[in-house]
Amino acid sequence: MGNNYMQYPVTVKALAGEIKTACNDYAARQITNEQIREIIWWYATKQPNLLFSADKLNPTVAAIIGKKRVRLVNELLDGFQHTLGGLKNGR
Repeated sequence: MGNNYMQYPVTVKALAGEIKTACNDYAARQITNEQIREIIWWYATKQPNLLFSADKLNPTVAAIIGKKRVRLVNELLDGFQHTLGGLKNGR
């Protein structure tokens, strides 16, 4: 993921800020398609309690990052399987 983004933000607002920065960097072509996907999947895997609310993005994250970035994040998360409670395969 590199050193440009905080790997473990401690609040929803901090996570949203990191996602907003990553999306802006992607739009400015400072990071590649693979890098933005890696960043978003990292947060989805490592910080699901901050990123998601039930089966969709946390409303606070969505409000902070805005509609266009929400659309980008949702596209990047296509194929990502979110598991509730961090459990996979019932374990």
